Formats: sequence, structure tokens, C-alpha cells
Amino acid sequence: MNLKINPWILWLNLSLISMALNASSLHQSMLHLYRGQFEQAQALLEMQPTIEGDWLYIQGRLALQQHHWQQAKTSLSTYLASGHDSVHRLEARYLFGLIRKHQDRPQLAQYLALHHYLEQGLPLEWQRGAHAFIKAYPQSELAKQVQLQQAQIWLEWFNQPQQAVEHYQRLISEFQGGEQELEARLGLAYAHLYLQQPLLGKTQINQIESQLASLVPSTLKRRVWRRRTQAAQQSMNPGNGQHPIRFGVGSQLNLDKPTGSGQNFRPIWNHLPKSDLPVQHLTLWITRHSDWGWLQPDLLKAASRAGYTPVIAFWYFGDEISPEFVDQHRQAYLDTLSQKLLPLIKDLPQAYLLLEPEFNKNGISDWAGWPKLMKTSFALIRQHAPNTKAALVLGDWQPLGQQQPLVDEVVAMGDFTASMLMISPHTELAHQSPDWSPWVRTLRLSQQLNKRFNKPYMLAYAALPSEPRWQQRQAIELEKLKRLLPALQHQQLFSINWFNATDNPQQQGWFAESEPYFGLFDIHHQPKAALRAFKHLGPITSASATVTDVSQSSHRLEIEFDSWQHWTLVDQQGRRHSGAGDALSLPLPIADLSGQTQLMFERSSALTLTLPKQQTHPNQARNSHHFSLVQWQQLRLPLVPNSGIEGIWLRLELTQPLDDGLLVGLSDDQGFERTARLIGYADANQTQFTAFVPLHELSYPWRKYQPGSGFIWHHRPSQSPSLLLMNQGTQSVIGKITAYGWF
Repeated sequence: MNLKINPWILWLNLSLISMALNASSLHQSMLHLYRGQFEQAQALLEMQPTIEGDWLYIQGRLALQQHHWQQAKTSLSTYLASGHDSVHRLEARYLFGLIRKHQDRPQLAQYLALHHYLEQGLPLEWQRGAHAFIKAYPQSELAKQVQLQQAQIWLEWFNQPQQAVEHYQRLISEFQGGEQELEARLGLAYAHLYLQQPLLGKTQINQIESQLASLVPSTLKRRVWRRRTQAAQQSMNPGNGQHPIRFGVGSQLNLDKPTGSGQNFRPIWNHLPKSDLPVQHLTLWITRHSDWGWLQPDLLKAASRAGYTPVIAFWYFGDEISPEFVDQHRQAYLDTLSQKLLPLIKDLPQAYLLLEPEFNKNGISDWAGWPKLMKTSFALIRQHAPNTKAALVLGDWQPLGQQQPLVDEVVAMGDFTASMLMISPHTELAHQSPDWSPWVRTLRLSQQLNKRFNKPYMLAYAALPSEPRWQQRQAIELEKLKRLLPALQHQQLFSINWFNATDNPQQQGWFAESEPYFGLFDIHHQPKAALRAFKHLGPITSASATVTDVSQSSHRLEIEFDSWQHWTLVDQQGRRHSGAGDALSLPLPIADLSGQTQLMFERSSALTLTLPKQQTHPNQARNSHHFSLVQWQQLRLPLVPNSGIEGIWLRLELTQPLDDGLLVGLSDDQGFERTARLIGYADANQTQFTAFVPLHELSYPWRKYQPGSGFIWHHRPSQSPSLLLMNQGTQSVIGKITAYGWF
């Protein structure tokens, strides 16, 4: 056999393999570095044909470990000058400044050893080392820095603000008359904030402001200090009223086990039920590269029925966002929004849409074309998806101010305001001040948004990893959040969504080796220490709700509540339709509901409605169709061709409650199919129900699985299709279809 190999394809495959191996060895080298396994990190470094990108950072760090200060400065400065963009730039900048300032001082090596304790997640060892350092170098400038860090460790690493208060108070007495006194007073103010004592915090800030002129001779430094005190003053000013908080997780609804394996896919609430993960929101991320052949409303509707409000993060432009890129892809964006995304969510009872997370970068904040595009986007959303509340998501790196009127303009378009928080050990080790603490930053931004826009505020996603060496710190951060929740509630915070429910070994991004570890569960769905702290956050919701508004036309039902609820509509025949949110907006007629129908909260009736009946076209089948389906087995039933139809319907009786394994749809004589999960169209755990499935919500194009080659696709069936019922679950499904047809 004469095989011809395309040399370009061979080169491409070898390049991809080389890139994957390099990324893997870089990841391993970083982990070795932060675990103190320097010889292993050095060995991987020496294997590299060229030293570039984050390898330069590793080279500089290893030189630091060997106390080769000049070599470390050279490697770190080359790394910073290269423009390579990753989280390690923050630490590189911090370490380069530290060497440049202190390289001639003998205590630098020991100070860096203390720093490494924190990199390894060992704050107790750091505290012991700090005592020895201060004893050995009592008069050094670095010793004063270590003393301030001792108080900060109590605050940030141990979540012990009272111990931090006592330590800062001692330092204020010891540092009388210097800038370190101001740092101690600022730390004391934030410790009081964590103790929910804002008035005591204000006292310290006022004292700082009264001492600035005498203690800080530099005009530039005074300007910096005034910005810090103004931000601190704002943090100590709670707003009016408190709002219930809902919690959520992302970033996928269909979850495999182990995560990243591509096996055992099930809805996230089946792998991680509410008893394990008590949340009310579930976030699905959709990007420009998402495969729309696999995105359909069934799983979003199933999430709503299961008691979760869907949140969709639409990240179309992504990290490539810029005026030029947006202008180039403007029409494609609008087409995707109007023709794909809005049809996906328009019939959900309620949804939240997060537009372009972290849009305020790469020149977008000053580009006049962005508000015009967003105005068109919001108009489309409100016209075609009135059930959906939408907002843009601010990146938290830029403070709001008068110098960004275009940002203010687009943020004001939203139904609520939203921002994000993503940190890692690298971001937090690169600073040593409590006014940079993650939740303090979130509080500060929420106060700015509340003051400027007076709208409900959502923390769209919070991402705090457990690696490198941050398992306990991830949990501590959530314990610290609980202390600040009252202050955040005052700023109209109504939702906090955790970025990933589980770790994801395939995730890559700016946060480098931390990216796969943002989950509350590991890849095997085993809980981390952070999950316990997350559960203790809430949910902080009202125990009961009141209907505040009802609007019913011939085509739509809209009801608003005063708080989030998992609600159920039940008609006189006991047929049900469930959802979750603080409102519902549904097209009429609603599935199989008709006549007098009760809106139920928990077990109490909230409202009585009269609903119209769905018009159906049944097949002339006199007998029930019994079935017993093992995994991947199908039942096909003939459908009489009809015109002017909107969907298919069927009435089912099962021997076991409905779960996520049963699919319904259409199939042609060649085996091409369009399907949807039945749990999107009937409440799970029912044994008798009628399901109505719109044709536009079935998967498209028609697809057929070919063993050995995967799926093949068609845009039209080969002939009039049949009704299809298929079991994709591992458990057998037994029951009967008593009626079916078109509607």
C-alpha cells in the first residue's frame, strides 16, 4: 500500500503536539516552583530549547531561590518587557521592585523565604518565620513591613479580624510619626469593617486624613493616600435597605463525570443535587465558538423546572474585543444574538443574560461605536425575549469615573448592574494591603454602581482557585465574604454566582496553572473545603413570597413576585408546570394546562388563574403503545402529515418517575433525527404527563450517528418523519404512550 502524507498536515500535527507538551511541562514546572520542588522545576527549565514567555519568569524565580539577584533582575525585566500577558506579570513586577530596592541588604533572602511560605499556603510557618525575622533585623525597613503583614495575615489568611485589630493597635503605638502608622491605621479600619463596625473604621480613616500633611511630605504620595482614604471612606458607608441574595454556579449545564472525561454526561443537578449544592442560579457560557448544533432550549427549560433560574453568559467577542474587531464582526454578532441566542431563551419563564463579560478593555471604553451596538442589542432582547433581564458585565480592574462616560452609558442600559471577581494566589501575593482584599474591591465597586445607577447588582461570577496550594485559602475567602454580606446587601446585591461548580482540567486562560481549579468540587465531584463555607453563605432568601403584579393577555402570562421562588402551576386535573425566579413570563397556551389553575409557592396557593387550552391534532391510534427501552433503544410511531403545525405532543405513563435519559423527537426512514430531552417539557419525577415540544426547539440540523466516524448531518428529512422516543440513560425505561400527534 502506497501511503502519501501531506507534509503540511504532518507539520501542523507535530506543532500542536509540541505546543501541548510545552504547556504541560510549563504547568508542571510552575507547580514544582510553588511547592518548593526547585530541582524538578530547574530540570524542566533546562529541557527548553528557548527560554521565553512564562519560562523567563520561572528562570527569574529560580535565580531568586539561589540568591543570584542580578540574574533574577535580568530574567524578570526581560519577562516584563516581552509583553507576555499572564497573571505571573503581577508577581514578576512585585519581585523585580523588591530586588531593585533591597538587593544590597542581607535580610532580602530571608524575606523571600517568608514570601515562599505564603506561596506554599503555609501561614502558620510564615508567622513563626516572621517572629524570627523581626528579632534578627529589628531596625530594618523590611521588619516594619513584616510587622504590618503579621496583622494582615490574621485578617486575610485566618479570618480573625479581632486579632488583627489588636495587632494593628500595637503597631500604631509603635510606629508613631511615620508612614507605617498610616498603613496600620488603614489596616485597622478594614479590620473594623470585617467586624461590622464601620463607625470605628471611619474614625481611623479620619485620623489618617488629618495626619497626611505632616507624615507624608511627598505631594505624589499624598495624592495616592487620598485616593486610598476616599475609597476606604466609601467602603464604610452602607446604603439603605437589604435585599435577599441568591447563589449560583456555572459554567455548564450538562456535566461529565469525571469532569473533562467526556463520559457520563448528565444535567448538573443530577450529579450535584441541591442537597449537595444549594443554589438558585445556574450559568451557561456561550461563546462565538460554541457549537449551536448542540445548544437547544430543552436543558435550560429543564433547569427552570428543577428549581434553578438560568443565567446565560454571552461572551461573543471574548478576549479579542477591540473597536476594530467588534466593527469587523458587528453583523455576525447581531445575527447570532437575534437568530440563535434569543430563540434559545425566549420561552423560558425567567432568565438573566450577561452580555460581553469584561467588555471594558482594549479601547472599548472610549469607542463611540460600542454604545450604538449595545443599544441595538438591548432593543432586540426586550422585543424578542421579554422574560429576560440583561446587563453588561464590568471587569473590576477600572474604577468608575467621570472620565468614562461611554462605559456609564452602556452600563445604564441594563436591567441591573454586574461585575466579576477573579483572583489567584499570584494576584494576592503581589500586594500586601487590606484595601486590595478581594471582597473589599467588590464592595467598593458595588457601592460605586449603586450610587451611580441605583439598580440591583449581581456579582456575575466569582472565581477563586484551590491551587497552587490554596485549598484552605479558598475556603477562608468564602468565610470572609460572609462577614461582608450585610454591607453588600446594602448595595442592592441580589446574586452571587460561583464561576465553576467543579474543577475542569481542560480550562486554560490568563490565570495560568490556577485555571483548572476554580471549582467547589474536584473533577471527581468530591467536595473541597470551600464547599462547606459556600453552603454557610445562604441561601439568604425570603421564606415566602407575595405576588406583586399579574398581566395576562391572549398570548402571554406575566407574574412578578417580591422574592425568588421555586413555583408550580397546577390545574384541576393535577397537571403541572414548574419554574424558578422572582417572576414568570410564559407564552399562552401553556403545555397541557387549561382551565382553573393554581400558582403554588412551596405548598401554599398564591393565585388562581384561568388558562386557555392548547389545540392538538391527534393521530387516529386506538391502542396504547407499550415500550421497554434499554440504553439507546428507540420507539418509532407514524405521524400523519399535517400543515400549519408548531410541534409534537405525546401523553406518557411510566412505571418509574421521569428522569433525564428519555428523548423525544422526529426520525426519518434513514435514521436522521431531531430530538429534545423530555425533562424540558414535563416536570421530572412524574409518572403520568403530557409533553408539548415545539419543532424549533428540537436539535437541528437532522443528525445521525455513524460508528467509527461520528455524526453526519442533513438539513431535510428524506420523507415524512415518525415520532421518536429514545432512551439514552443507563436505566431501562418502561411505560406506554396513550396518545400523540401534532399541535
